[in-house]
Amino acid sequence: MKRLFRRGNQAVSMTAVLGRAARNQSFIVAFLASLLIFGGGVAIGYSSISAEWAGRSLTAGGAGAENFDGSFFPILIQNLSAAMFLYSGVLTLGLMSVVGMGLVSVYIGATAAVGIHNVGVGQILGHTGAYVFLEFGGCIVAAAAGLYPIAAAARHVFTEGATTAVAGAYLSSAYTSLKIFACAVGLILAGAAIEATVIALR
Repeated sequence: MKRLFRRGNQAVSMTAVLGRAARNQSFIVAFLASLLIFGGGVAIGYSSISAEWAGRSLTAGGAGAENFDGSFFPILIQNLSAAMFLYSGVLTLGLMSVVGMGLVSVYIGATAAVGIHNVGVGQILGHTGAYVFLEFGGCIVAAAAGLYPIAAAARHVFTEGATTAVAGAYLSSAYTSLKIFACAVGLILAGAAIEATVIALR
């Protein structure tokens, strides 16, 4: 995933795309909105699970050992499906990105609560710390990509004072959002590969 795009003879890396996006005010707004929804959803999901319920939720017995191929593709498909759902806001004026991030983050918070209440933060980070932040980052960036066109269109209205070209600004930003989403896919792909490796080595 080192080179994601090619413009003429010049390769454009994921780092370059994210670097340019970070200097873009519309992306900053979209990213911060995505991050805020994620943080709020995780907090709500976590607080909704009591220690007593978390203890009862564990099922008896553990999963058998898996090899890399047996875990990588299911993980990748699941995470990419979530990312595509988060990115679908590009087709719905950002609405599905907001709803999707809310649902995904509440689920993450609830799942984290079950693990933390049962085995503690240290063990959770020991098992998942190598990959979980890449996967979370991919989800946040995917939702930001879905919110980016509406953020850019709103900025166009406020800075230019013209509402007639809003549709053009939205469509132009939708193309840029594809590049941002590709960066999210890169993060998710890396996270899935590391997670599958960790599972295979257990």
